[in-house]
Amino acid sequence: MCNRIALAVAFVAGFVRGGWPSCDNYEGARARGIGISKGASPSETREAMIMFRCACAIVLLGALAVNAAAASAAPMVFEGQIKDVRGVDGILTLTVGEGKQAKDQLFPISEAKIKGTDGAELKVEDLRLGDRVQVEMTADGRLVRVIRVLPASKAK
Repeated sequence: MCNRIALAVAFVAGFVRGGWPSCDNYEGARARGIGISKGASPSETREAMIMFRCACAIVLLGALAVNAAAASAAPMVFEGQIKDVRGVDGILTLTVGEGKQAKDQLFPISEAKIKGTDGAELKVEDLRLGDRVQVEMTADGRLVRVIRVLPASKAK
């Protein structure tokens, strides 16, 4: 992501400084059909080109900012109760939601770190049916990154 931003900034800097479309003189700009009115001086032509380049640069940077904001979304986190753990297959079945909205979801946990209530690292074998856990997915949403065992809620 940083490489794309650096490349875009370098492109914009070159564009504003004098890149495409170029017009070294008044006749060259007129021959290219760049919106120059009759009687415009060469300095007005150059000012118009600079304004055009700056406007394009602003639009490009604005689009890049929107793209960067969309790309840095928060990681997906699910919370629920363990229904099944298959450590050999690397699958965790979690009941997410409560009541009528409860549904079972499968999570691939082959590369997940498991943390206990005190923050210590646990193994898959330490997970028990009925434990409340929080599952944090990777940025692409394909694998589980961290499983956190939550403290048992006190019955009322």
